[in-house]
Parts: sequence; C-alpha cells; structure tokens
Amino acid sequence: CLTTTYLSSCMLVTLIIVVSQTATAGIDDSLDLLWPSPLLKLVDPVAQRTNRNLVKLLMRLAQDETGVRKTNLGGWQSEVDLFERSEPEIAIVRTRAYHAIFRYLQAMAPQGSKGKYEVSIGSAWANVNNRSHSNSPHLHPGVQVAGIYYVDDGGQRDGG
Repeated sequence: CLTTTYLSSCMLVTLIIVVSQTATAGIDDSLDLLWPSPLLKLVDPVAQRTNRNLVKLLMRLAQDETGVRKTNLGGWQSEVDLFERSEPEIAIVRTRAYHAIFRYLQAMAPQGSKGKYEVSIGSAWANVNNRSHSNSPHLHPGVQVAGIYYVDDGGQRDGG
C-alpha cells in the first residue's frame, strides 16, 4: 500500500486582502508580499524515531474508524481530536509539535526579548493518502500558526 501520511496541527494563519472600489489607471491586480509568511522547517530526529510505529497506528485508525470528509479528495482524514489520544506515538508527536511552536516563537521574537508564551493547539488530525488522493486548497480561519508533520511524504516512489 503506497501511502502519504501526515499530521496537520492547526493554529492561525492570517491573510489580508484589500479591495478598491474604484479602478486606478495604470494599476493592475497584484500580490505584494508586504508581510512575508515565515516558514520554519525542522528536522526532528526525536519525532522521526517514532514514525514507523506512527504509520502503523495511523493505518490501523484509517481502517477501523470512519473519519471525516472535509478537504480530503479520497484518502482518509481523522477527527480533529487526534492529539487527545493516549497512544505513545501520538504523545511524542504532540510534545514535538509544542517544541516546534516554541522554536518558532523564539525565532520570531524581537532581538533581546524574553517572552512568556501561552500556547494551545486547538485541533490536530491525520490524513492518509495514496497516489491518487489529495487535499483541496483550504483555509484555517481563526488560527495564527499552522503546522504539518509529514510522517511519510511518499517520496519518489509515489511520483512526488
């Protein structure tokens, strides 16, 4: 079974759209990156060590549970309470997700500042997709940070 499995942990993404009521001569529609969207990429060996067991768990859940249909085009998507589960594999990824969030907050903090952060992960779910499955473009309203943990991205064996 060729699968791409990932956990999606949503917090908050901001998009600002300005619409002008009147056209301005010589001005075309554009996308201006006035405030860039930071992207923190982490390689987490602690989380990676649990991937084999995490894949087994997620594949079992995909077989045993109905899941939901939201943005998934084929495949299986868990309920959004994945991080509330008690399995050790989920606990490790949940802990590492918080670690990644704090790394992000530290990286984004102004030089020399020491912040105290209160962080809450509002929802987390898993997607199990094979070669013919995908997820449609979508938004995560009401969140400031969104994170994805790829358990298995499919690599070249799945055409990507």
